[in-house]
Amino acid sequence: MPKLGEGVDTLTTIVLDQSIPSADATANTLMRDVIGNKEDAAVTSVGTIQSITAYVKGLINQIATLVGRLPTYTSITQYKPSLADTGDLEAATTTIIATAKPASGASQYSKAAFGIATPADAHLAVIRLGILLQVTIDSYAGGATTLNYVIYRNGVEVATGQIATGGSIGQKQIGIDLTSGTLTGATTWQIGFWVDAGTCVLSEVRMYQGVGTGTDSGRACLTVTHTGWIHLAGGGASQPAGAQYLVATQTDDVAGNGTLNCNRLCITASTNSPTFTDSGVKNPVMCPGTVYIGFIAGAANRLSHITDFGGVLRGD
Repeated sequence: MPKLGEGVDTLTTIVLDQSIPSADATANTLMRDVIGNKEDAAVTSVGTIQSITAYVKGLINQIATLVGRLPTYTSITQYKPSLADTGDLEAATTTIIATAKPASGASQYSKAAFGIATPADAHLAVIRLGILLQVTIDSYAGGATTLNYVIYRNGVEVATGQIATGGSIGQKQIGIDLTSGTLTGATTWQIGFWVDAGTCVLSEVRMYQGVGTGTDSGRACLTVTHTGWIHLAGGGASQPAGAQYLVATQTDDVAGNGTLNCNRLCITASTNSPTFTDSGVKNPVMCPGTVYIGFIAGAANRLSHITDFGGVLRGD
């Protein structure tokens, strides 16, 4: 039988053994030494003198660091510029009698509040606007053999040239690419015509616009600005209908990079389906800062244009 007081001493010893050790203590005798102090400094290197508390703190810090490094994903707001169409601006027929380029205010045809929508997403920028001018020539008279055109945007000349020569009649189409000035948004357009001599009768004047190319330029029409992994999808079409391929490359020369199969994304053929085709490098890819989107394998005087475009970025 224990004597009076012996139990008290034993209980006191047990209580003292369970008290909290000092911070970062190195003893390894009692359970409290192994568990540690709430003020123990976090450690990440395994040793023989640190407490469980120190290791747990270190582990939590490392997990927090790893979580902070996990990538974030941002969707590109879908861009659907489609095809802008003035419709036929000629109600019946018009006889062109001018033999000099008409000024903006004297142009025979105009269309207000016309154009392609501007991308809502700051990652996207339109850098090429494709235009297809479609005219039906019924006849020439008085020695006329050549029909010339001029296009104004908000009163500023943006394109001029010949749409038909040698007295050729019927429906004519001329493709034009614009790369400077205001390319998107609703603006006022004027189209003027003149002949080399005599007169010319027109029964159709129509203009199409799209984010693309009317000349099969092999150059980019849209850019995506981002540094990091990127996954893209889009669709394209042609007016009039025809084959073309929408591709993404690292330079404005989409045709040159396309033939090299160098870091290109073959996004779609002549359909609007965001299906990846061909033998180029597939999604996702590492974006160096800017990706250039454009058409290859189209045709001159045929408007290849983007119908829809989107993607996912890793990062912001």
